Parts: sequence; C-alpha cells; structure tokens
Amino acid sequence: MLSKCAARECATTGVRVNVICPGPSSGTALMESLTKARPERQENLVKKGLLGRVGDPDDVTRAAIWLCSDDAAFVTGHALSADGGLAVS
Repeated sequence: MLSKCAARECATTGVRVNVICPGPSSGTALMESLTKARPERQENLVKKGLLGRVGDPDDVTRAAIWLCSDDAAFVTGHALSADGGLAVS
C-alpha cells in the first residue's frame, strides 16, 4: 500500500513509484545461510517455482532496469514480482 499511496502522491510530479518483490536468488548471503545446513531447501524452492530454477541477482537487476526505462513509462503503483513464479505456485 505504501507504493500505491506514494504513486498517487507523486503522479502529478512525473515521478513513478514501483516496488520489486524479489524471489530467492542464488549466490546471496541469505540463500547461503538458508541452504548451508539444509541443501534440500534450494531444491524445494526450484520445485515450487514455475520456471524451475532459483533466480540470480541479475534477474532482479534486469527487472529494476526495465522499471527505470522508458519502456515502463506508463507503469506506476505496481509491485513487480521477480520470483520465477514462486508467488503464484
């Protein structure tokens, strides 16, 4: 709701407000701490996601770059899931 309220407040200034909801990413400290003692956790995440893999930080970066680009010039107040379909599975 914070992003929607901020988008509403900033709309007349030309500032767009969006949110990225990242999924699990390999090579991050959080993923390493979750899977260090129990490697099967990563396998479980792969099975639950629709795309059959965990992401990497570049997947989230590309989503952010798109939101900052002119291609997303008409997008505001949106929560973009960059999670490989984990939220819908």
